[in-house]
Amino acid sequence: MLALRAVRGRLQPPPTAVAASPLLALLLLLAGIAGCDGEGGSRDAVQRQREWVALQAGKHALAAERRELATLRARLAAAPLDPEGRPLGDGDRALAADVEARARRVNDASAQLGERLVRHIAGFPPGEADQLPPGLAAAIRLKSDEDVEVAQEWIDRGGDYRRAIEILEMQLPVDPGYARLEQALVRAREMRFVTAERLAKVTPGMAAAEVRAALGPVNLHEVHRRPAERLEAWYYPRQGGGRAAVYFRYDAERGGYVVYRTELAADGMRPATASVTG
Repeated sequence: MLALRAVRGRLQPPPTAVAASPLLALLLLLAGIAGCDGEGGSRDAVQRQREWVALQAGKHALAAERRELATLRARLAAAPLDPEGRPLGDGDRALAADVEARARRVNDASAQLGERLVRHIAGFPPGEADQLPPGLAAAIRLKSDEDVEVAQEWIDRGGDYRRAIEILEMQLPVDPGYARLEQALVRAREMRFVTAERLAKVTPGMAAAEVRAALGPVNLHEVHRRPAERLEAWYYPRQGGGRAAVYFRYDAERGGYVVYRTELAADGMRPATASVTG
């Protein structure tokens, strides 16, 4: 029973609108008040097993949707853009709309899965001493896997490492020793702040996708574009304060923004140099 209480005391939903609902908080608070025995306990066990099968199927389907979405995002990332950052071709604009719609569906399905997982975990009866009830460890592991995916989505879509780290740190005490969870947290912490060594890998002429590969996705709040001047700047936080910057200029021939300069200690948007053409 002590082990289950420890899990429930630490288990918190990821910081999304659905997971943070008062209903889920109430479920976690009230979980374990009543035990299960006799015929009622048997019915609960059967229902719990059915829900577990459904949760695994839902996770499998969500993984397939995420793989397909990743493929479409890769296609979209290679599409030529106008100075406003929008796809140039009609087909690519339709693809962008499709990607956005799929992303919303994946987000909704992920939130629903997370809510059901929290309900499922909260519904386990008390265990013996320091042992978790059968099936609970697997449910916690499934939630850890989903939290890793959700955290990565915060990074990939908006460069929000702080939010991703919060999600991973919240789950780690519930599933200590899980290598995938620990590695995701280490990686997020490493990539949250830019270093001089990583910034040095960004060179003039690089496209946005190459910069993301070197520095990680930029926080969308730190992207500043001046379409009239065909300039764009990405700002990355540095450990201890301050920002580094990557400055882009629009290249019509390449159909997108390309790097013309980087700055480790940035103080604002800089104009393009005369040596850069496009």
